[in-house]
Amino acid sequence: MVNESLHPGSCAVSEAVLCAGEKSGDVLAWAFARQPELLAAGAHGQAGVYARLKQEFPELASCLEQPVVRTRLNRSLRWVVSNSLPVLTPQLFVRNHKIPDEDTDLGLDFVLARTLANGASARGEVRP
Repeated sequence: MVNESLHPGSCAVSEAVLCAGEKSGDVLAWAFARQPELLAAGAHGQAGVYARLKQEFPELASCLEQPVVRTRLNRSLRWVVSNSLPVLTPQLFVRNHKIPDEDTDLGLDFVLARTLANGASARGEVRP
């Protein structure tokens, strides 16, 4: 459904979450802890992410990449579109300074470290 990926590999991780059932929290925690690794693997295609998931969660191997789980994921995405569910980036403020939306995604580590190191003025401006 989406021709451009903001988070390469996220569909594979989403399938793993669906396949994991009651243990989906374990998959999600694992994926969040390894975001840079999975993002790098996903940049070369989904195969690397699927391989990593199957290595870490071998019990999910028979479910991943199967038409049933892909259909379930696709239906979820279609439901989001049909119901106009907005995808929002959370707003983050540090010392009364709003972190730009584009920085709360992939560049958050860098921006947050820099903002905390440099401090922010009472007016919300980051000091150079």
